[in-house]
Amino acid sequence: MFEFYLTGAELSFRLQGHMNFQLQLTPDIDTVPLTREYLYRESGSDR
Repeated sequence: MFEFYLTGAELSFRLQGHMNFQLQLTPDIDTVPLTREYLYRESGSDR
């Protein structure tokens, strides 16, 4: 049954234009960076 669900989910993304959004919720705006640039830095980089 789970494989049927996954197949339906895949088809909805591929054929019907569905999207996925991720949110970071925090009580204070300064807790996390405003952008996700930190995810794409090379390890050992001192930017």
